[in-house]
Amino acid sequence: MNLVQLRGQLAWGLLDETRGIIRDISGGLSAWAPLIAGGAGAWALPLNGRAEPLRPLAGIEPAMFKRVMVSASCPAQGRALGVVMGACLTGRRSPLQSVCGYVGVTWEAGEPRPGPILVTGEEFAERAPGGQADRLAVALLAREETAALATGDLVIVPWTDPAPDLVDIFWRQPTTAKRP
Repeated sequence: MNLVQLRGQLAWGLLDETRGIIRDISGGLSAWAPLIAGGAGAWALPLNGRAEPLRPLAGIEPAMFKRVMVSASCPAQGRALGVVMGACLTGRRSPLQSVCGYVGVTWEAGEPRPGPILVTGEEFAERAPGGQADRLAVALLAREETAALATGDLVIVPWTDPAPDLVDIFWRQPTTAKRP
């Protein structure tokens, strides 16, 4: 599942390339991210019936997140991975059960700039190379020791040797599927 920022708004949308639209989601991350982190699918999103036509996407504004935290081990250059928290880590067997999704991050004048697409954890896990999830879990636990993570937080961690097709899902521009 791919989520994007609606044009000119601090609001989220569900990317629906098959229909050529972006479907509006009611409420912010705190309203629905815990459900997505818990494994619920698109059916759990509070879609409000409005949609906008598919268009070129800009990066997600940092204001879309509750807090933006950069790992101390993350160099402020190149590409990094943003982990979007869907729930706090307390009571979870694995830190990854608290993740709503992931965004690619680049750096602009030393500041993190999230890419245009938030990819949910399920889709990321299907494409991530072996060991990537373990490294993310360790990074989240390390961040949790210094700041209690909460729903809507964006935690930026180093991203070493990402698979090319994995990079593409974060920075690609959507296309409308051809109908028969």
